[in-house]
Amino acid sequence: GNTEPDNRADMNWTEVDPNHTQHISTLSTFRKHHRVLKEGSAQILHANTDQLIIKQQLGRSTSLLAINRSEVPLALPQDCTRSVEGFLFTESLHPIQNIPITLPPKQSVLVVCNKRPTSTPIVALTVLIEGTADQEPLLVGSLPSLGGWNPNESQQSTWNGEHWTSTIKLPQNTVAAFKVVYAKETGFHWEDGNNRFLYSDTDKTFWIR
Repeated sequence: GNTEPDNRADMNWTEVDPNHTQHISTLSTFRKHHRVLKEGSAQILHANTDQLIIKQQLGRSTSLLAINRSEVPLALPQDCTRSVEGFLFTESLHPIQNIPITLPPKQSVLVVCNKRPTSTPIVALTVLIEGTADQEPLLVGSLPSLGGWNPNESQQSTWNGEHWTSTIKLPQNTVAAFKVVYAKETGFHWEDGNNRFLYSDTDKTFWIR
């Protein structure tokens, strides 16, 4: 949060509130006990300036992280009710064994549960990218179909004589963050600026000019 070079300095733990270090220790232990938090495939279910919901799936294990920095309640998915355990974040950590229906303002929640994965409808979105035939744009982003932010596993594009085209398959009710990346002799070149977002409920072709 600071400027160069302080933003790359080591954490000075002696200046951190002991309660915060205890929270970090508790969450670190929780993460070690649940593989889904380390290895699960992530999906952004909801995202705006002050609210975020991320789900991770690994086999029958599901995790849900919801952050509500807004002034209004945030409705939470209720499709995971078996073997729930996690924490509600207010000014301290509160262990919970169920998923709240709504998350109050200025609170966060992290839960892990077990359920049988269900088949999720897939939506195919078309992305059109302006460019030249000699430089293929790669789409790299948050979903496995976009490489999971690994450009070596990116979504490729096809040149049609006028522009590049890429078809991205998203699970229904999903938001995917991504960037355009180009493979250069010196390595991968990521576009500048903020992440782009694809919404599975859109009915419009997505243009990148």
